[in-house]
Amino acid sequence: MWSLAVGVPVLTGPAQGWNFWPVLGIPIALLIAFRWLALPRTAWVVVGATLVGLLAADAVSSWGVVPAAVVASLFVAAATLTLRRSRRGRPPAV
Repeated sequence: MWSLAVGVPVLTGPAQGWNFWPVLGIPIALLIAFRWLALPRTAWVVVGATLVGLLAADAVSSWGVVPAAVVASLFVAAATLTLRRSRRGRPPAV
């Protein structure tokens, strides 16, 4: 009966009732992608951020809030440092 369950779609299993973590995970993933990481606003980035938000919701529902937040913070910090190093430009000529 799991295939007939009503709820929010998740990535790692069938929907099982109401789960509000995807409602929070997807907008937070979009915020991180567009505001903090300054990624281009393309359809592929939106799809990727949506998948990351669903994965984050699955992680929170299976591990808990604190471990999932720590892992997500480490990934965001690594992505920020990597993008900052790759985008670093030279100082302007005066």
